[in-house]
Amino acid sequence: MFMIVSVILGILAGYLRGGRLRNFARLRLYSTWIPLVMFALQLSLVSFPVSRNEVLDWLRPWITTATYAVLVVFLLANHRLSGFRLILLGSILNIAIILANGGYMPVTHEALQRSGHLDRMVVRGDQVYVTGSKDIVLGREETRLYPLSDVMGIPEALPLSSTFSAGDVVIMFGAFWFVYRTMVQVPTRRHLTPPFLLIRAVTGMHEAE
Repeated sequence: MFMIVSVILGILAGYLRGGRLRNFARLRLYSTWIPLVMFALQLSLVSFPVSRNEVLDWLRPWITTATYAVLVVFLLANHRLSGFRLILLGSILNIAIILANGGYMPVTHEALQRSGHLDRMVVRGDQVYVTGSKDIVLGREETRLYPLSDVMGIPEALPLSSTFSAGDVVIMFGAFWFVYRTMVQVPTRRHLTPPFLLIRAVTGMHEAE
């Protein structure tokens, strides 16, 4: 939801500066299929967050981590584009907290209460999950890298009430900047440094038509 809001705000800001959406057609991206597939996988995890199937529950955190890791490769290959380094930083922050907590994004009971989402909690065994998200409910003392967890949020009394992490905020700023800068000025592709050329070679990335 907040990614959509960031994109909309970027479009509005772009138009205010005389930008045009048609600039996106001239954008040079490597392997555009990667974010589409990874977001589709993450959406499926959000839509079907918890099951009574032990195999699926075991796979879920691994899939979450893998999608973020592949997205990082995509962002590295396209790091020259405006906003992509911010999105990359936010993704790395989220990966760090997710890896530190067993493949889930931790959120506290108090944070859920502030956002009015206590009704989304579901208990499976000795864990408490949050439906419609990739979150797991943990106490502050149980959470590794607590400052990077879903500690921020919008209270229930306001529109779009939710919880989110520091990494999410950085990603939102990066998405806004990417849309805005693309609309007002199409970034040109620069010479890639050896590490990124290696990423392209290993992953078989090709320039999008």
